[in-house]
Amino acid sequence: MKWPWISRTAHDAIVAESAKRNLDLGNRLTTLEARYDALVEKYTAKSDPPPSLVRRMPDPVTQAILAKSGSDQRLRKHFAAFVTEQRAAGLDEEAIAAAIRMGEDDMGGVP
Repeated sequence: MKWPWISRTAHDAIVAESAKRNLDLGNRLTTLEARYDALVEKYTAKSDPPPSLVRRMPDPVTQAILAKSGSDQRLRKHFAAFVTEQRAAGLDEEAIAAAIRMGEDDMGGVP
């Protein structure tokens, strides 16, 4: 088998051409990335995410109800009725949540 010998000048020319192509490719990739980033910024700045993608945290009252009632549906209904009464009376959300978390005792809470 014959070995493929090339001259030093041919080798240097091939290496220089390869480096130039890699540089050109790198410049093109940088340009494309910049265009992509500009498009992403343009479209995300225009629109809010769809409501289905926005995850809302439950309010403190709902969190307290879920923490206290667990899987008991009757207790959840009881707490819901209590919350409705307290909101009609004008209590703030934190006070209602605290009453649910505290439970029934001599100082108040949910009966």
